[in-house]
Amino acid sequence: PITPLHMSTATSPPAPARGLALVARARVAALCGGAFLALALLALVPETGWAGPELARFARSSRRQQFLLEPLHPTCTNDVLEVHWREIATYSGHEHCGSLFLQPDLVAPPLVRFEKASSTSLYTLLMLDQVGVLNGSWPLTSEPFPGDCCGVPGNPAPIRHWLVGNIPGTSLRAGVVPGNRSTCVGRVRGALCAGDTVSHYLQPGHAGQPYASHPYGHFLFKQPGRHPVAFPAFDDEVVTNRFNWDYDHFLREYGLYPKAASNWMVIYHAAPGGKY
Repeated sequence: PITPLHMSTATSPPAPARGLALVARARVAALCGGAFLALALLALVPETGWAGPELARFARSSRRQQFLLEPLHPTCTNDVLEVHWREIATYSGHEHCGSLFLQPDLVAPPLVRFEKASSTSLYTLLMLDQVGVLNGSWPLTSEPFPGDCCGVPGNPAPIRHWLVGNIPGTSLRAGVVPGNRSTCVGRVRGALCAGDTVSHYLQPGHAGQPYASHPYGHFLFKQPGRHPVAFPAFDDEVVTNRFNWDYDHFLREYGLYPKAASNWMVIYHAAPGGKY
């Protein structure tokens, strides 16, 4: 007679072995971009009755490994990151999920507000250009611009346009221009009320063709601790130091993944003397 499954006398691997196998498969799935498969495999681990050190280490590292599951593409999050270009007077300067702005209007950095910010936490804001130089306008083309740009061979993206760390959550809840203490309001005062500028704001520039457009993203990250981080000071005097920036290494090094919120815009460029 066939023994029912629930009465099977076959021996199964011990719980630690089964748990280790599931964690190993989850790692492989994450490395291959299979986010949902990785999460499904991890969900099965408790069924083995095992919660060993390997699972604990994997869980601790999962926050730093979010880059495998969540690349920094220009997107809007459900928790709204408000970005307001206050210098724009002739049309709305509020950035919202792909708003179109004219490049000459973005001389000064924007005011940033995040209502969901924790009042006891610190945050890092990043403005990033991941498209760089195209042979035309995004999203109509993804063809690279033929030739070199700005003294470097090939496409200079990702380009670091702005980076400010140690921004108090209380400042973000009220609204602040990160790195600019004069914009701190109410009771939010002090040397760090607007955070520490790690890389100064760089106005979007020429995108290759005389007339072209492409997206820029603003990304907000919650810092893992409550104490200010000693971020490195980037050398912004030479603009090419911003090019081909390994943002992924930076974010992982300081444990900033996953992002707390993001917003994005499209900038239309014209060559000097050009017409819009």
